[in-house]
Amino acid sequence: MLGSVKGVATLIKANIKSNIQIFHCMAHRLELSVHNVADTVNAVSHFKIFLDSLYSFYNRSPKNQSQIKSISCELGDVFISVGRIFDVRWCFSSFRAIRALWVNFPSLVKHLESCVLDSSRNSKERSKCSGLIKKMSSWCFVAQMAMLKDCLRVVKDLSLYFQRDSANIVDSSNKIELAVKLMRAMKDKNGKSLSAFVSEYRDNNTFKGIFLNEGLNDQANFLCTKKQFFQAMVDSINSRFPEDVLLSSAKVLNVHLWPEDEGERLLFGDKEVAFLAKLTGLNTVDVLIDFRDYKLTKRNISPLIKSLLCRLSVIPISSAACERGFSAMNAQQSATRNRLLMKNLDGILFVSVNGMPLNCWDPKPYVMTWLKSGRHSAADKPVGKGKKKTVVKHSSLLFKST
Repeated sequence: MLGSVKGVATLIKANIKSNIQIFHCMAHRLELSVHNVADTVNAVSHFKIFLDSLYSFYNRSPKNQSQIKSISCELGDVFISVGRIFDVRWCFSSFRAIRALWVNFPSLVKHLESCVLDSSRNSKERSKCSGLIKKMSSWCFVAQMAMLKDCLRVVKDLSLYFQRDSANIVDSSNKIELAVKLMRAMKDKNGKSLSAFVSEYRDNNTFKGIFLNEGLNDQANFLCTKKQFFQAMVDSINSRFPEDVLLSSAKVLNVHLWPEDEGERLLFGDKEVAFLAKLTGLNTVDVLIDFRDYKLTKRNISPLIKSLLCRLSVIPISSAACERGFSAMNAQQSATRNRLLMKNLDGILFVSVNGMPLNCWDPKPYVMTWLKSGRHSAADKPVGKGKKKTVVKHSSLLFKST
């Protein structure tokens, strides 16, 4: 897609010969940065393998799913299906899988303990359940789960911002910088979930009522893992989001980043704004004059600067809109509904993607247009030929009851 020789973007830019900017989807870039860390940090990679094994144990067995749901009901918990982390889906899916493991932790341990004592299961399955319990009841495992939950919460929020229709390149740099600062802070201090776990374990050596086993060097090893993980996250995000021309140029339009000194502020960002004005088709000289006046006085934004910001806001920073379109098409063009004409499918998809919510939609104007075009309403009387009167033959009287 982004190859420098035969990539789609490179070929389009070479054929059209216009001012096209190649911009990789920021949500996918964030996903790739998280996957790189999962592959390089051994502890996280092992955690992923374990969660995949737990997912297979429940996803492939309706019996196990039914039993874990009944145990969750007995404990008063809301069961959330066990999922995978760091797979092909976006970051929110990984956060949801970790949250499910966090919420269902007591139910999972109780069910695995019952599986070990279940004589109807074979020895191989009971041994597997015993190994899963041993792993889950260790202090290191729960600490890593809390660490990943804190990290994925930050990544999830950033990913959801990139997927918004209102997301733009002017504010995206600030969002990335905030996420990086949060991860740097969590490198040395505990996040929300990790703090809650450490506090509960300090009181009674348990987590949600489950006794945990702690080794001699577990806390020291986890501290090293935590620093390695968060540093790898910071490095990976910085490498996936370099200061390219478009991002660095749009960054100067953020008022909060302007220098405090008036002399520095007057010359700040002129080159970048000139580039953006040329990119969006505005007069460079007029935009620079209005931009300098705005920096000096900080009065209301001029119409020309508003036009520049408006044009920059329509530049998509992610392919989330395309992904939503694909999801809508899969929902409409299904295996049981596969004979729609292209024209009809196009109209349905247009309404699905761009239409307003049903509770905000007034159907009356459209119904009136439909009726005025010659269509019939459901309350109209039937027209056309009347039904034939049923004539009872003389021979039918033989079957009449006396």
